[in-house]
This record gives sequence, structure tokens and C-alpha cells, in this order.
Amino acid sequence: MMRFPSSPNSNGFYPQNQVSQMKELSRWGFPFLLTVVSLTAIAQSRDTTKSPPLRSPVQLLSGYKIQLSSGIDTWGGTIWKVGGLKIIWHSGLHVGVAADLVDKKDVAWREEQVVNGQQVVCVYATSSDLIGSFPRLVTNFQGHIERQQDLAEMLLMILTFEPTHGYAVESGAIVPIPQ
Repeated sequence: MMRFPSSPNSNGFYPQNQVSQMKELSRWGFPFLLTVVSLTAIAQSRDTTKSPPLRSPVQLLSGYKIQLSSGIDTWGGTIWKVGGLKIIWHSGLHVGVAADLVDKKDVAWREEQVVNGQQVVCVYATSSDLIGSFPRLVTNFQGHIERQQDLAEMLLMILTFEPTHGYAVESGAIVPIPQ
């Protein structure tokens, strides 16, 4: 059994029997260490090549799908359910606050609230369009409301908007953009 060397003698040298033990340790220890480091690096590189699961910036209700898109300085997408509501959303520095752009004569109602630390402005237009804007996040959602349930579903989803971490979704809920 090999023992690790003790401290050097008064001259600063290790005894001869311990020098040979250190040489033996170096001969087998260095390749072992190199192997461990190499295998660790390979394992880490494989883990980083796995793409993380896609997440939705809003918590989708059952049956809804989302398609994410991005431009040069914007990102957004479409949220929809077959036979149901369709919500378009945009985010980016040059997007502006869509709720502020609705002409006053076209506003049926307008409400503001702070949700999860973010100001949200909701405008329901006489055209039955609901616009939800997050001014500090420069993000807007717009959907055409045909039934009261559409209004409830849109509000339930857009008020969960969380662009940093997002939400896990069911398989197939995020639809890729056709190439």
C-alpha cells in the first residue's frame, strides 16, 4: 500500500524511500487526474449541447398553442385555440404602448393595475378588441373578443406574462414557425 510522503527533512529533501513513492504516485496519479478532467469536460459539454425545453412567456390555458417569433429588434407571437380566441403579441423597444394608441372615442373601458410588480393597462375597444399593455416591459397583447369567455381566457393568460423564466408547456403546445 502506498502512503503519502511526510514532510521533508531538515535539509529540505524527502527521504529516498519517499521520493520513489512520490515518483510512483506521479506516474499513476497524473494520467488518472487527466482522465477524470477529460471525462468531466466531455460530460459538461454534452449537457450544454442539450437545448433547454421551450417555455411560454404566458401560462397557457388548456387547448391553447403558442407560436413564438422574433425580428431584428422585436419578439412576440400568436396564442390561439382551434375554434377559439386568437391573441397577437409583440415586445420590443420600438413597439410602444398599444393601449395608449387607441383613440378615446373608441374606448369602451380602460383599467390599470399592478400585477406581479408590473403596470398593466387594459383597454376594451368598441370594436370588441382587448388590448393589454405592459409599459415597462414594452409588451402588448391584442385579441378580438367574441364571447365573454374569450375575455376571461385572454385576461387569465396575459396577466401571467413572465418573459424571463416563462412557463413549462405540454408537448406540442409550442408550434414552430414553418420554414
